[in-house]
Amino acid sequence: MTALQDLDRLLADPRRHAVLPRELAGSPSAVHRALKRRCEDRTLQRVGTAIYARSTSRLFDVVPEILPKLGYKITPPRQITNLNFKHGGAVWRIDRPFRRLIIKHGVQAAFRSPGGKLYRVTPLREPPSRRETELNFCTSDRCHSYARAENDLIIRKALHASEGFRHPDATLALDGDTCLNSYCRMVRRHSEDVVVRVILASELERGPAERRVAAFRGVSRAFAEHVQATLPFLKPTEKGHLHKCGGRFERHVFDYRARTPHPRVPSTLTLELVQQPNRLPLRRTGGLTRPEVQIISAMEICMGKWQALCERLPRRPRDNPALIRHPWDLATTRATFTLVNRIPPPDLAEMIGECRRPALTEALRELHDPYWQVAFTDYADRMGTRPISDSLRQYADPTWPTLRRWSARVALKMDLVPSRDRDEVEEMSAGRWTPHQSGQTS
Repeated sequence: MTALQDLDRLLADPRRHAVLPRELAGSPSAVHRALKRRCEDRTLQRVGTAIYARSTSRLFDVVPEILPKLGYKITPPRQITNLNFKHGGAVWRIDRPFRRLIIKHGVQAAFRSPGGKLYRVTPLREPPSRRETELNFCTSDRCHSYARAENDLIIRKALHASEGFRHPDATLALDGDTCLNSYCRMVRRHSEDVVVRVILASELERGPAERRVAAFRGVSRAFAEHVQATLPFLKPTEKGHLHKCGGRFERHVFDYRARTPHPRVPSTLTLELVQQPNRLPLRRTGGLTRPEVQIISAMEICMGKWQALCERLPRRPRDNPALIRHPWDLATTRATFTLVNRIPPPDLAEMIGECRRPALTEALRELHDPYWQVAFTDYADRMGTRPISDSLRQYADPTWPTLRRWSARVALKMDLVPSRDRDEVEEMSAGRWTPHQSGQTS
């Protein structure tokens, strides 16, 4: 009997869900060819190291059948379901650590020993290959190093996954820096996270706070589970699942094994979900993998950045130098606002009124402190976008003095500056303002 005939004999038993190569007769090469042939015709699929299962079998049926054959004893309770989503799959209690892989369709099976230690398996799908990273590398765009190109590619894969996510309780729309970068094409700098706006159904938004918070967290966790199922090489960390602002913010942080590590590029993917209604109508645009996706209006994103500057920058939060990203983005998107020649809608006029206050002028003054120039240089180096020149040459990155002038100019064009401070901000936009001018200090 050949190895292929012996394999077909074993598969003729409908109660069998998996096959080990050592169960087949024949030489190792003949057994390998037989298993490869049945994998090619989709009768079998490789689900672990020297473990082959029927293509139609469930993981819950494969594991109890295979473990005893490998010499492991499953101790009661036989199976634990409803495991926390970040581990996925199911858990079996066994008598000693389990080293082999059992994975199917990106669903990870975790095994827990009687001592309580959790043994997780290595995912089937790995981080982007070196070839994929090289194709994403571009010195004239966001990715100036292989480590940053790898991180950018993983973020884009997460965006691909987010476009296919749907939930009955909420509408999800891309928000923040990544939206301005990948969908609006208004910012070129690298972005390290994916920000998603969760717009709950009206009955949940207007209902009791406990129900709203529970619905938001359910959507948030389902979204993170969906992304991890698509990218199973992501490993959740203890930094995730932070709840802030009365249950309106949640963060999920995943680590991955970088193929091209760099000390200035973290090997992480951060998903930030914010629950709040949108102020301006959602915008529909072409997606990365779908003909059309919903995103937050670029105007609303930028107005949120102005509000962040008004509320946080005057407080001189030296423990968070990454706030420098807000004036950076606002200055580089100035052309969008200088072309707005129509009367703004009521909602936009309301948002402009919220930002038109002395705190905005204080924030623009704060940008003249030498600390923020150092923070900008450090952040630009970490993002891989070092200032080159102030010329009109393509792909040239502006210097810090230029960004300060552009920020002041955008504030004037959008009529965000209080009337009593317009002369002072005009001096800033012209580059003639000094910290001690008119009795002001930084």
